[in-house]
Amino acid sequence: MIDSQDAPAQLPGYREAYRWDMRVHRRTLIRVSLLGLLVVPLVYIGFARLAVWISPQVRLSYGFEGRQIFWTLLAIALGMVLMVVLHEGTHGVFMILFRAKPQYGVDWEHGVVYATSHGHAFTRNQFIVVALAPVLVVSGLGLLPFIWPLPGPLVTGLLTMLAFNFVGAVGDAWMTGMCLRYPASARVVDERYGIKVFMQEKE
Repeated sequence: MIDSQDAPAQLPGYREAYRWDMRVHRRTLIRVSLLGLLVVPLVYIGFARLAVWISPQVRLSYGFEGRQIFWTLLAIALGMVLMVVLHEGTHGVFMILFRAKPQYGVDWEHGVVYATSHGHAFTRNQFIVVALAPVLVVSGLGLLPFIWPLPGPLVTGLLTMLAFNFVGAVGDAWMTGMCLRYPASARVVDERYGIKVFMQEKE
């Protein structure tokens, strides 16, 4: 992780304008996470309606009838694992596109899975693309299977994956909002525990 005293040296002509560290702003992290959990049902219903719009033949039985319960629970579990892999992996792919080196991990203390590129300075717009890529890319790709008829358990697993991927982007959207407060010329330094925004000295 980049040290706060080293950052300005790596960005000559820039000054630190904003810093967000989840170890310090833990209450904000909790609030954002709770907000995401509260909207899960609404997001699930929204994706279910999109699935029916894509293919009216989609069976929204949810797969909880009789012997399908086991397969439904298995599909949900696999969907959650796949969601984490795709979400963080998509962050990583776009980091690479912007010549950053992604690193992945789990912060058990704060209950987050992360993809980061310690110390890399993105332009403001590059950082926003990296932050929002999973909700756009994974949502788009995750809806494609509904073109074909799917069994109830798989429908439930996919919808669960899509809902939690969308909700998992609440923090990404919040950081995007913070970055949009600064001009496009700003630089966003990615860190394991948060971000730092730098502006040009003349601004």
